[in-house]
Amino acid sequence: VSRKYSEIEDFYQKICSNYSNVTLPPFPRKVLFVGEADIRERRVAFNKIVQAIAKERQLATSPELLDFLGLNSSDPVDQKWEKYCPYQIEEGDFFKQEPLEEPKLHIGSNPAETLDEEEEDEEVDLDPLGILK
Repeated sequence: VSRKYSEIEDFYQKICSNYSNVTLPPFPRKVLFVGEADIRERRVAFNKIVQAIAKERQLATSPELLDFLGLNSSDPVDQKWEKYCPYQIEEGDFFKQEPLEEPKLHIGSNPAETLDEEEEDEEVDLDPLGILK
């Protein structure tokens, strides 16, 4: 999710005011001129905030978080699913890497025939308008 600093700050303030019983890591400072070091510091701080939110069931399922992520849904199907799907903390890689499918080789009965067919496809001669010559 890509958000501006001000949007993240608004979200943080909503969470802090609506859930005052939960303590979150401090919000990164606002500076007039943002350098590379500031950006790195902010990313680390935002990551800590997100991890703290994910650990708190009340925050992880909050309408504020869902709205911030663009997932706030009034769809009855989604609401019914949430009722039957218990909250679970998932550990491990958030972006599960699926193995890539290996390319399939086309093996003809006769290798010479396969080569001829490929060459024939390449020999189609078209003019600039796509009309066969």
